[in-house]
Amino acid sequence: MVAHEPRHLGALELLGLSLLREEAFADVVGVANRLLALNPYEAGYHSLKGLAMQGLGRYGESAASLRRDPAALPALWNLEQAQSRLIENLLQEDPKFARAYAA
Repeated sequence: MVAHEPRHLGALELLGLSLLREEAFADVVGVANRLLALNPYEAGYHSLKGLAMQGLGRYGESAASLRRDPAALPALWNLEQAQSRLIENLLQEDPKFARAYAA
C-alpha cells in the first residue's frame, strides 16, 4: 500500500509499528519522519520516533520525542531509569569516567 500511496497514514503507521517490532530502528525513524512531515501534531508519531531513537541508543533525542506525547510518560520514565542505571554502572566500573563525572 505504501508503494502505491506513499502518503497513506494508516499504511505508514502499520509499517512503522511492524518495523519497530522487528527492531529495525533506523527504518522506523525514517517512517516516523515521514509521518511527522504529514502530521507534525500527532503525538503518537513522536512516540514512535522516540522509541526508535531509544533502540538506537540516542537517548537525548528519544526523550525529546517522547516528551511530545503525554501517553508516553511511562516510556520516558523507563528511559530515564535506564540512563540512571547506565551512569551508575559506569561510575562503578570506570574510574576515569567517575573522575570526569565528579568534576
